[in-house]
Amino acid sequence: NTSMQDLLKKAGAGFVWLHGLQAQIDSVMLGFWDTRKQLYRYHKIRPRGYSQLEPITVSGNATWVNGAPFAHIHGAVCYADSKRKGQFAGGGHISEMIIGRTGEGLLLISDDIVIERVLNPHPKCNVREWHFPAQ
Repeated sequence: NTSMQDLLKKAGAGFVWLHGLQAQIDSVMLGFWDTRKQLYRYHKIRPRGYSQLEPITVSGNATWVNGAPFAHIHGAVCYADSKRKGQFAGGGHISEMIIGRTGEGLLLISDDIVIERVLNPHPKCNVREWHFPAQ
């Protein structure tokens, strides 16, 4: 996430959009929202071996929250798990992804449209939604 946030800030962009196409991933940290405690719970997936994870899907964006860059990325990965005699798949919010051998993706960087995230006013929502300020 920090790499996308750094890119947004250094480019002086309004937002950055990511679509991951292919990668060989060493490890990934996935987060899941706990509605009762109102926080993310994280789980690191790091199988033995080098670049054993493959993405099923990865997409996200970097926008602005209170003048600071904010990355929001979702994804799912899979790998062959010999103990389970099949494939393991997991997905959620990606807070960290280490790409090993190779990775391909598409980054769209906008310098003419700014996207800010603002907190939804509903007291039980606790989600920051896209807001397009007057340009």
